[in-house]
This record gives sequence, structure tokens and C-alpha cells, in this order.
Amino acid sequence: SWGGFESLLVYNDPVEMGNRQFFKLEKNQHLIRIHIGLEDPNDLISDLNIIYDSINIKNSIVLIDKKEKKERKSLNYGHTLGHAIESYFLNTEKKLLHGEAIAIGIILASFISNKLFKFSISHVNSIKKHVDSIYKKIEINENQIESIIDLLIHDKKNSHGKINFVLLEDVAKPIYDVQVNKSLIKESFKYYLS
Repeated sequence: SWGGFESLLVYNDPVEMGNRQFFKLEKNQHLIRIHIGLEDPNDLISDLNIIYDSINIKNSIVLIDKKEKKERKSLNYGHTLGHAIESYFLNTEKKLLHGEAIAIGIILASFISNKLFKFSISHVNSIKKHVDSIYKKIEINENQIESIIDLLIHDKKNSHGKINFVLLEDVAKPIYDVQVNKSLIKESFKYYLS
């Protein structure tokens, strides 16, 4: 029932809330505004529970690795290609939500993980099926794929002209700073489009 936390929860500065603030925030507390529509309350509660759990998982990882040297990099799974896809489509009429682009990136990274590290193909197919059930498939032609690959070099996680991926050898077993050749990236797009 939601397209990612960015469409449901938004951070608010309490100062900007003016006289609408109904309680006093203590130091290190934050205000999050919930945007809801006409949806089943049970769906909303389920979404909020998933988001709450996700925030706690992310926070526990960030606390372990505040400088993003190792564990925290796992939060970038799917983001290398996802950011390039998002950047490419920003300059077209077919704009993508951040979550859509990252979801495609997760499918691509899962496929690449299977090819390089034998990440279970059943997991890869399950991830693809799940993402396909949420988002409409985005058609991406070969010229667009080339342009997206060219954009990879600009991702903030890359260094010295090398494209660094976070991949998986198994669920919850990431491998960091993996370099992937262009032909395998193209093959991953074919899998996504299939």
C-alpha cells in the first residue's frame, strides 16, 4: 500500500510546525509526519511496523559502522545501479521514484550476486517477483543501458574510477567493494527485463 517510506513518512522540523505542535520534544527526539490516505487501517499499521523495524535495523548497522568502512556499506545494496538508473531517468519524461530505481538496482545486484558468488537463484527470482508485484516494469533499451553504465562512474561509493558494488553471497552475508564487468551488468539488465 505504499511506494517506500518517502511517500508515507516525512521528517519535520518542530519549529516549522508552529502552534500545531501538541507535545514537547526532548533532546535527540525527532518529529515524523505521517501521510495517510484512504487505505485500510490494518495495511497502514502493517506498513508502519515494517518501517519501524527497518529503521531499527538500519540504526543498529549505522551504530556499528559510523564511518561506512564495512557493515554500513550493506545498506547500499542495489544502490550503485539504482542511483545510475534514477539519474538517467531524471533527464527523461519517464521519471522514476527513488524506490523504483533502487528496487531495479536490487534485482540487478541480486542477479550479479548469483553469477559471481552463487547467491541462490531462487532468492534472485523471489526478489524479482516481489519487486515486479509492486512496481511496473520499466522498459530500458540497449542505448539507455549503455548510458546508465556510463553514469555508474559518478556514484559517490566509487573511487579512483572503479565501480564498487555491494553484493550477496547469501542472505545477510554481503560482500563489499566488488568490481563488476560491463558485460555482466548488461546481462543483469536482460534478466530484469525478462
